[in-house]
Amino acid sequence: MPVSNQPGTTVSAVTVTPGRRLLAGVNVAYTVTIGTPSPVPMPTMSPACFAATERVTLDDGATKAISDVAVGDRILTVNAHTGAFVYSDVAYLPHGKNTDKAVFTVLATEAGRDVKMTANHMLPAGACDAAGSLPVVAASTVSADDCVQTVSGRERVVSVGTVAGEGIYTVIAMEELLVVNGIVATPYGGVNPALANVYYNLHRLMYSVAGKALLAVQGATEGVWAALALLAASR
Repeated sequence: MPVSNQPGTTVSAVTVTPGRRLLAGVNVAYTVTIGTPSPVPMPTMSPACFAATERVTLDDGATKAISDVAVGDRILTVNAHTGAFVYSDVAYLPHGKNTDKAVFTVLATEAGRDVKMTANHMLPAGACDAAGSLPVVAASTVSADDCVQTVSGRERVVSVGTVAGEGIYTVIAMEELLVVNGIVATPYGGVNPALANVYYNLHRLMYSVAGKALLAVQGATEGVWAALALLAASR
């Protein structure tokens, strides 16, 4: 059933398909310097983000390029458990300003919406006539005639293409799902969804305690991510 993009409306609950390898797609890179203390290095990951041009909706109804979003902005999101559209605070920005090059998958719907994200970025999508919720899948697996979840309900995908661009961005809000260009998506890709949310929940917890002051200490949990990635690589 179509819904509006106002808080209090709902979409179908989102189902995460189990069985993916822990932290699939993560390549760990680290350096050890004997006798010299150094920060725990971050694992490198295949880009799994949105193009810099893609837009989120603020709580005043305006839109903002994802590359310009700041911690503390209130953006339109979806509660993954209830399916409700709600405005929630941005708690963490995984990427700083960048001009990283990437090839983006472009999904366009019959209603004229489109979204550009890297091939391994994940979003709810699947057969339009599927009962229940749409599974969470990689953008590269979505085909024309599949449906994606939007602010107006399910919309059929009419074309799937690719485009090269510069700038890769995502945002972590207090809710698990984002609304980007009116299309519902996760903030991550290439990792086990449950584990990704465990990690990002650390940032959400820190934001709930520290608020915008988190910007000064948001690197404090990066060692946890590195440790999880190392564990995954050893499995």
